[in-house]
Amino acid sequence: AQGIVFSGLEIEALGESTDERGMKNVWLKAKAFGEPLHETEAELHGYIKAVTYHGLQVEKCGEGWKAQVVFDV
Repeated sequence: AQGIVFSGLEIEALGESTDERGMKNVWLKAKAFGEPLHETEAELHGYIKAVTYHGLQVEKCGEGWKAQVVFDV
């Protein structure tokens, strides 16, 4: 979602798996908390260089959504 600043993360599960190519993956199930971005009030501490499409996945999961996003920092 564009225009949201995330301020908290509640980790529900963290684990490892192996995909069909034999590659080891680390996965995270979490809830992210945030609020709408108000540019005049935003104070950033460091930065993310890029969000990559590599490994990007978004899918409907029950009543919510599941997302996998990779950041370059």
